[in-house]
Amino acid sequence: MRALALKIVVALGVVSLLAACSHASVQHPKSSSTSTSPSTTSQPTTKPRIQFSVVDWGVTPDGLLSVRVTNSGVTTIESARAIITARDVNGNAIATVSAPSGDRCCTVVGLAPGLDFGLYADLGASAARTAKVDVQYTNIVRAKPSNPVPILTASHISMSTSHGTAIVSTRLGMRGKGGPYITAQAFLKNPSGKLVAVISGGFYCFTPGHSRVIKLQFFHPLPANTTVGSVEAFPIGPVTDKADPLPACTPTPTPTPTSSPAAAPTS
Repeated sequence: MRALALKIVVALGVVSLLAACSHASVQHPKSSSTSTSPSTTSQPTTKPRIQFSVVDWGVTPDGLLSVRVTNSGVTTIESARAIITARDVNGNAIATVSAPSGDRCCTVVGLAPGLDFGLYADLGASAARTAKVDVQYTNIVRAKPSNPVPILTASHISMSTSHGTAIVSTRLGMRGKGGPYITAQAFLKNPSGKLVAVISGGFYCFTPGHSRVIKLQFFHPLPANTTVGSVEAFPIGPVTDKADPLPACTPTPTPTPTSSPAAAPTS
């Protein structure tokens, strides 16, 4: 997975990710509605509908748009590529941004029904005109019911700020079957609870029954009194990183990130 302008510091090592999602123009997004398949009788069987909703969004002073979406359907999503459109007060598109599946900016992974996920796009100065955000989805992969779903928990969450950066620290643990690859996200909020930004990072070689401290560093200015609203973690499925195969885990876990060139929004 790829990451945006952040540094991840893990208890077992230090790694840096300095890039955003790669550029891809969007012309005709595919519908996120599901197809039907025939049953053993003459009546068709319809798969549960895929449903996402935009919960909240925020913009940093330097133009990073972050979006919180929720899975309002009944199916766990293993992977889906998001197409993010920022609109002005008149409903006109300011910019539309997406990237190939696997880029962390624009790829939903391991999202169970009722849970939230963070997406982001660097729009620069034009982000200040954002009044509404739409998100469409394509390349949707449903999780198989037989796939093991690990229980991922975050505790001891804290944040510090210095010289225009923020560091979110938490202890992340895994229980049950699953792994060893996950995405961790920190949702930052203002005093009224509105989303300010999301930090997202990939971590490798997590094992059930163990936990370790991770730190996410955010290289964008934040408004005063920004705090951590929550830290969430999601399993990365086998189809998510086809472009960049995930590394093999060794007896001594070593987190190994991937990165990608920065994206330019299309307008």
